Amino acid sequence: MKKGVQIAILVFLILVIIGGGCTFLLKMEILPVPAFLKSIPLISSHLPPDRTPAEDTGDSPDVSDEKDEPDERLQLEKQINDREKEIDKLNTQLNDMEKELASSLEAQQALQEQVLQLQDEVAESLTMKQNQADTYKNLAEYYAVMKAQNAAAIISQLKDEEIIGIFNHMDSETVADILQSMDKSKAAALSKKMLATTAI
Repeated sequence: MKKGVQIAILVFLILVIIGGGCTFLLKMEILPVPAFLKSIPLISSHLPPDRTPAEDTGDSPDVSDEKDEPDERLQLEKQINDREKEIDKLNTQLNDMEKELASSLEAQQALQEQVLQLQDEVAESLTMKQNQADTYKNLAEYYAVMKAQNAAAIISQLKDEEIIGIFNHMDSETVADILQSMDKSKAAALSKKMLATTAI
């Protein structure tokens, strides 16, 4: 949504610059005034008056016009300077907005890269968990066919989290037999951890 607002502001600024340029050209009588603009009262009052052939050719110069000419020239120069300042200001604003837009695009690209990296990490983590679950399942099958005492002696050497992972793939009777063959404190600690995992 922010990008759409920035584009709208940019289009508005361009229209303002074009409108100002056209107004300046009409005021300076560089462009002819279209007939349909003269028929609109609000606009026609701001347009320069129609020039007569005498004024165009300069056949009958008026003394009062010659006196007013320096004032008009100064006024036009002031208007030109004001318009140039406005255009410079608008160009500065436009440049600032372009920089902000470029910065926003860079930030967006950086965020997209972070999202892709996180997705890769999540996919890798899920693959590792799946592989670990497959390993626990295979070990559970191996220990299930062993005698409970032998399985307990081997399993006791593993980490508690690994033992619980293997037990999760065994039936309850096999787990009970292995726990009975283990050291009592080890079996109690494992049972507590299994209860905590189940509660979560």
